[in-house]
Amino acid sequence: MKKVLIAGLFFGLSGCSFAPTYTRPDLPTASQYQEKMVEDGHWVPFKATETSQTWWKVFHDPVLDDLEHSGLVANQNLLAALARLDQGRSLAREQWANLWPMIGAAATHQKTKISEHTMIFPVQNYPAFQTNQVQLDLNYELDIWGALRNAAHAADAQARASADDLATLALSTEAEIALDYESLRALDVELSETERQVNSWSDNRALTTVLVRGPRPPSRIRHRLI
Repeated sequence: MKKVLIAGLFFGLSGCSFAPTYTRPDLPTASQYQEKMVEDGHWVPFKATETSQTWWKVFHDPVLDDLEHSGLVANQNLLAALARLDQGRSLAREQWANLWPMIGAAATHQKTKISEHTMIFPVQNYPAFQTNQVQLDLNYELDIWGALRNAAHAADAQARASADDLATLALSTEAEIALDYESLRALDVELSETERQVNSWSDNRALTTVLVRGPRPPSRIRHRLI
């Protein structure tokens, strides 16, 4: 009876925990933002919608698609964050495994024969003998005060945080690539416009030179050309 009471006491203690009850904070998503968009010539609120993981494809730009893919694959910061996520998940699985009994088994086989040429007590035709051994280990740690469970929950939370960090870093990288590409395209357009303007000025200069060096026009026209 005493052993039963002691066992019941240990199992009761394993159900206790000193960790405070975690309540996830409520962070509601705004139904609309301050930014507005034009619809049929009228300003309307911009409603929050779920963002696609490949949001940049709405631009239908194959060059941007290739840049986004290359940036995500070759980014070393993303690879490091992915490695941290794998590490966090592995640690979480390890912590949860501690709640279960640990069973180990080992088997050995040994065959021994005394040599006939031994210097001490030489024996001829001594039969060989074999030794077989099987070992079984069982280990179970009672979760007193919920230490193991709390460690497992903490490891789970850390793994989820690593996943969120990876998603945030990926989105930031995608946005930076898209913004840089947009800036580059804008500079290309600006350069093209500047070259067109320079060519126009060159044509005007050539035309003005021809007019000035040709037959002498009236002074009022020549003054305007110069």
